[in-house]
Amino acid sequence: MQASGFKIQIIDANGAKFTKSCKIKVAAIFDVKGTEKVKNYGTVGKSYSASLKLSGGISPYTVTYSGVLPEGIKLKKSGSSIKLSGRPKAEGTYGFAINIKDKAGAELSPEFYITVSDPLKIEDSFDNKGRVNEYYESYVSFTGGSGNYSTPKITGTPPK
Repeated sequence: MQASGFKIQIIDANGAKFTKSCKIKVAAIFDVKGTEKVKNYGTVGKSYSASLKLSGGISPYTVTYSGVLPEGIKLKKSGSSIKLSGRPKAEGTYGFAINIKDKAGAELSPEFYITVSDPLKIEDSFDNKGRVNEYYESYVSFTGGSGNYSTPKITGTPPK
């Protein structure tokens, strides 16, 4: 915070003067850093962690959230740091805002979305009956994961 001095002078119709020295404290712009580093994905049962840093404004800060955090994820404030951490317990897409207010009443509410997926798992459903010296091909099925992925295919000639 930076202090700046100035004087106020008032002169009435009869020429009487009154002068007063004043100081005003100017806080740096209130901001939250690290929002771009908050992952928008997680996996059921796997550790999730993201940190934000508050700067400027006038401390202390109050922090709450609105919306829905993934079950198993907690939001914790310590000084000028905010941490989201835990292990998500259920798949789904969760939207929430972190509501931050400084002592002077300035407010920020960055919004986030986290999509939690079940872990990627290969099913034991492929054809395991190859024949000697014959070409073999089978597809493997899987569940969970997220995003675009290719369907794995097993090919080749079984050993003799």
